[in-house]
Amino acid sequence: MLNKITNVSFTGKIIDIHTHTGHWDKPTYGKADGAEPYTIGDIFEKANRVKEGGDEISKVIVSNLDCIKEENGKPILDEISGNKILLEQCQTNGKTAPLAVCQPKTGDVKNIKKLFKENPNAFVGLKFHPLSSGLAASDERYVPYLKFAQKNGLPCLFHSQVNVDNNTGACLKDNLNPSDPELIYKSAKKAPKTPVILGHMGAGWGESHSKAVDVMLKSIERGDANLYADISWVDFRNPEKPNLVAAIKRLMNTSKGDKTDRLLFGTDAPIAEYSREDGLYARVVHDTKEAIRKNFGEKSEELIEKIFYKNADNLFFQPKPKRGISRTGWAAIGVAAMTLLYSGCLALKGKILADSEKNSHID
Repeated sequence: MLNKITNVSFTGKIIDIHTHTGHWDKPTYGKADGAEPYTIGDIFEKANRVKEGGDEISKVIVSNLDCIKEENGKPILDEISGNKILLEQCQTNGKTAPLAVCQPKTGDVKNIKKLFKENPNAFVGLKFHPLSSGLAASDERYVPYLKFAQKNGLPCLFHSQVNVDNNTGACLKDNLNPSDPELIYKSAKKAPKTPVILGHMGAGWGESHSKAVDVMLKSIERGDANLYADISWVDFRNPEKPNLVAAIKRLMNTSKGDKTDRLLFGTDAPIAEYSREDGLYARVVHDTKEAIRKNFGEKSEELIEKIFYKNADNLFFQPKPKRGISRTGWAAIGVAAMTLLYSGCLALKGKILADSEKNSHID
C-alpha cells in the first residue's frame, strides 16, 4: 500500500472534502474565462468566515479544476502537470490535502501511479468528473483507476448529478447524466472495497438527492460497493435542509444499522455562489447544524461531529489496515507453522529412538 497522510493534527471541527483551485468554464460562475484561477487563498477567504460562529476549518480537500475544465476536447492540464501544480499549491498551507484528478477519457492510470510513486504521503484520494469529460461513469476506463484506489486505500470523489425534468423535478429515466449515481455505482461494484463518494449527493434538485440516497442504500443492502455522499450544494438556499434531513433519517435506519458515517460535509468553494457571497459559507455551516439540532434531538451533536468532521477524518486521514493478511494473522500463521514443525520433529525423534531400540535387539 502507498503511504498516506497520517497523524494530522486537527484543532477545529470542520473538514470540507470538496473544494477547488483553477478555472471554471461559465463566465456567470465566479471568475470569467481568462481571469486568474481560483487559489488556496480564495478557499480560505470564504471558509474562515466560520470563525465568526466559533468554528474553525481543520482541513480542506482540494482538486484542480484545470484538470477538469476542457478546451478543444481535452482538459486544460493533463493528469501529471495539473496535479503537480495543485500539490505545490497545497504545500503552502498545512490545512490543505490534495486529490489527484483522474482523466479516464484522455489519460492513463499509469500517470496516476507514477504521480503517487514520486510523491508519497501527498495525495489523499482521487477525483473524477464524468459530466465535464462526457465519459459516462460506467465506462470500463474508470475501472483501472478504481482498482488502483482499492489496492492503496484511496477514497474516490465523483461529481454526481441526476438529470431531472425542469418542470416537475422528476428524475429522467431515459436520459441519464454521465455522472448519474447509478452509473457511478456500476463502476464502484468492480472495486467494491473502494470508498466512492457521490459528490453533491446527486446534485440537481427535486428528486435528484433522493435518487442518490436510493443508490447508496442499495449498495449498503447488497454489500457490493462502498458508497458515500458529500452534501455540497444540497439545500444550500434552504435553512430547513429537507433533503439532508431525509437522507440522515434513511441512513440511520438501514437493515444494516446506522450508516450516517457515509455522509460528509463539502461545499465546492470557492466557485459559483461562494465566489459572490462572502457570507454563504458560514451560513451553510450554521443552517446545517441548526437543521440537524431541530430534527434529531439528543443525537444531533453526535451527527454534527460525524458529518462535519469525524466521518472525513476516518475516511481520509486515519491509517487503514492493509488488505490481505494482517500482522496478527501472519503472527498466528507463524506460531501454527512453528507448532507443526516442532510436532513433526518430536514425531521424527520418537521414530528414530524406536527404530534404534528395535535394531539393538537384532543379532
